[in-house]
Amino acid sequence: MSTPSWKEQFTLTITDTDVCGRDAKFVLPAEASADLFLNAAKAVARKAQIPGFRPGKAPLAMVKARYKGYVDEEAGRLIQVAAYDLLSKKADELDIISYSKLEPEGTLEEGKEFTMKCDFEIAPEFELPDYKDLGEVAAAEDAAKIEADLIERAKAQYSSFVPITDAAKEGDMLHVSYESDFALPEDASDSLKRAVKNDSAWIYLIGQEMIPGVNAAMTGATVGEERSFTAEFPADWREEGLRGKKVTYKMKVHDGQRREPIEDMAKLAEKMEFKSAEELTKFYHDLAARQAEIMTRSKTMESIQAAILEKAPQFDLPKKSLETATDNEYKLLQYAVGQDKEALEKFEAEKDQHMDEAKKKAADQLRKNFIMRKIAKQEEVKLSEQEVAQAIQNMAQQTRMEPARLAEILQRTGRLNELEIELLVEKTLGVLAERRMKAAAK
Repeated sequence: MSTPSWKEQFTLTITDTDVCGRDAKFVLPAEASADLFLNAAKAVARKAQIPGFRPGKAPLAMVKARYKGYVDEEAGRLIQVAAYDLLSKKADELDIISYSKLEPEGTLEEGKEFTMKCDFEIAPEFELPDYKDLGEVAAAEDAAKIEADLIERAKAQYSSFVPITDAAKEGDMLHVSYESDFALPEDASDSLKRAVKNDSAWIYLIGQEMIPGVNAAMTGATVGEERSFTAEFPADWREEGLRGKKVTYKMKVHDGQRREPIEDMAKLAEKMEFKSAEELTKFYHDLAARQAEIMTRSKTMESIQAAILEKAPQFDLPKKSLETATDNEYKLLQYAVGQDKEALEKFEAEKDQHMDEAKKKAADQLRKNFIMRKIAKQEEVKLSEQEVAQAIQNMAQQTRMEPARLAEILQRTGRLNELEIELLVEKTLGVLAERRMKAAAK
């Protein structure tokens, strides 16, 4: 009867530490270590260059003596791979969601017992509600209105600018000069100087303001008119020297421009390089139909998810996962404060309150993820590598990063797993919504 290989003698023992926590202990008996180091020496021998011997043909005793460091390193690699392999075989059975780095107890040596440990967490156990009829199918979106809005936006986008001859209104561009009562410090930056006095500037009477309150103050002004107003700069204003200040401005309008939308569909089609007005109209008709369907589906998904979360039971969450998620939520709250010193000090003074908020957000998100993850298993919904790659590609385009670089960052920071869960939740809700919408349409 042949002696069992080292892998057959390598054992895994799992101990419960709490509801979702587990300890894993891997043990290699002393008598099995010789076989491990023999396999490690064979692997090193295949690459070793020893005079008088072809690669892989040198005596293993010579290899172990001459390349001891490499053999020890290879033995360590082999046993780590074997440990993770043992744990991965339990992954589906135990529903493992995360595990820590393997920690050795002592040094791996031939002829000695060797032990490694790690801890891991499993998904919580709970009963799903009867979710298949939960939630409402949203009322169909008005595709005709969406189509009309799309066409109006296109007409505005491809419009021409004409000089303003009457009172300025929302959306106009005004060519102005201005001065203020702000006392500039001697070391004022050029950007601060321009912010409080400028002989030639353009302001757009819509959206983000160049000066707080300028849009309301200059709406209704005419060419040649001068107006005064007081700007109250918020504490987080982009120009540091103006943060929290009240500044009185005098602003004069020199001229202005206004968009003149294209009203004729044939002219719009020509500008957008469509063959005809009919082709352009069909394009927006089809686009509106798709958008209406997506919006209806999205609202149905929201309704289904809300109903499932309401009906699902409460359950204990994995402690370490909750700690990590809480820490991430807290960092997001802190990031939202910005760089203002006073705001950051206030945030730190109220740390316990913010930590409680972060923990609640983290717990709600984790609970939702575990519920939807269990439904995904029941519905046999799975993500493909292509779907994850496409999501990373889309994120890379938005952040102007190389997809490979973004994927590396996501992997290193643990964000890749979060992204995969988000995609799985969305895909699962999509499956449920599609089924409900088809049933409602019959």
